[in-house]
Amino acid sequence: MKVLFVNTLYFPNIVGGAEQSLQILAETLTLSGHDVVVISLHERKQSKSFINGVKVYYVPLRNFYYPFKGEKKPFLRIGWHLLDIFNYFMYEKVKEIVAFEKPDIIHTHNLSGFSVCIWKVSKLYEIPIVHTLRDYYLLCHLSTMYRKKRCLNQCKRCFLISEPKKIFSNIPNAVTGVSTYILNRHLEHGFFKNVKNRSVIPNPIKKNQKEKLKKCSKNLHIGYLGRISPEKGVEFFLDCAMKIAGKSFRIHIAGTGKKEYVEKLKKKYTLNTQFYGYINADLFFQKINLLVVPSLWNEPFGRIIIEAFSNGIPVIGSKTGGIADLISEGKNGFLYPPDDKEALINLLNKFMNNDKDIKSLVVRTKNNLLRFSPENICEQYLNIYNEIV
Repeated sequence: MKVLFVNTLYFPNIVGGAEQSLQILAETLTLSGHDVVVISLHERKQSKSFINGVKVYYVPLRNFYYPFKGEKKPFLRIGWHLLDIFNYFMYEKVKEIVAFEKPDIIHTHNLSGFSVCIWKVSKLYEIPIVHTLRDYYLLCHLSTMYRKKRCLNQCKRCFLISEPKKIFSNIPNAVTGVSTYILNRHLEHGFFKNVKNRSVIPNPIKKNQKEKLKKCSKNLHIGYLGRISPEKGVEFFLDCAMKIAGKSFRIHIAGTGKKEYVEKLKKKYTLNTQFYGYINADLFFQKINLLVVPSLWNEPFGRIIIEAFSNGIPVIGSKTGGIADLISEGKNGFLYPPDDKEALINLLNKFMNNDKDIKSLVVRTKNNLLRFSPENICEQYLNIYNEIV
């Protein structure tokens, strides 16, 4: 079977978990004997490359500017989003590649920059199409549903931009979400109303070859790994960490963000706290025995949680978005209500006391990781492909 993926970015232009997950899926399909083609965006002229057996087209973005390196142009932003509702230039480019490659399946993921109009290519060539929800691009012009706080409903701007996209959302033959939350959130807003093939398929994670289990040390080493930005709740977590009873703990913060914001946190939180900037995840997990995922926004998935489990590290996470799908209360970690500082402080103190039941979490974190294996996730998608071909 020949599968053509479309995603905003692809290796080596990796921003976060979505790109990592897609690369794992693409390479696993290739190893299973399928032909895989990826179309993604970049800043330069069109080019083509083979990465671990996957053919990758890098096409230039035809819009007012390239926003995927953090560059913001306020005066052009409205024009960018209006063109992104139906970007005819990107439609033509995708149509050209699809006509040449002749895939059996088109599988779209994050579509920012491409626009939903590329779904019409599948109708033009009568090729079945699957869409996977990995963010809130269809609902929110920021793709986060977060603006100083979680957005319970769409603002007027997002509503106006997303309504035309809703019409196109009935084109796919199947829709999947990386979590129950993200799928339901889109269905509640009227997306994919006529799409009957709906399912939840989590992101894959490669097996930890080292097979190590984290031992509980005398001191508590608490870590945060991810983007350092307000919606990720880093500042919220650090406020709580400063109120832990006792001094035998260390806070480890890894990740990158806006320079001004990171510097502000460094100056504000100095007690027992170390900032690493970018660091290899495997190296970081060797430094900690507890991970905190304090997201204030509704995480679509929470890939870092599964990576922690594969390293034998329990997780405390806010009960937002897809995080609740991953953490089994008292088995591999704990959940707390978002915005509830007292609840998080109590959980951190519980780990500080190093109770026997906490130690048992270290062993249990590796249980049930099989459902996130690349082979299992690949099989679930192949089942959907075969259903709609």
